[in-house]
Amino acid sequence: MAPRSSTTGAGESMRTAPCATPPACTERFTTAVSQLGDESAALRLGGVHALAGLAHDAPTRALRQACVDVLCHLGRIRA
Repeated sequence: MAPRSSTTGAGESMRTAPCATPPACTERFTTAVSQLGDESAALRLGGVHALAGLAHDAPTRALRQACVDVLCHLGRIRA
């Protein structure tokens, strides 16, 4: 899969780097999941977007599924 890109307010392109190594994937996953438990709604939403981005960039199906599982569980406990 190609890296996702988005446009910043200044018209510059911003890319998310795919996980090149397992430690990089683990760090992204851990950071995103820790944001989900924050008191700030903005940080929780950032964690959701980070997990979605990681699922998109995931080099393995197992990591992609782990991201989806966490997001689905979050939807169940917050509903």
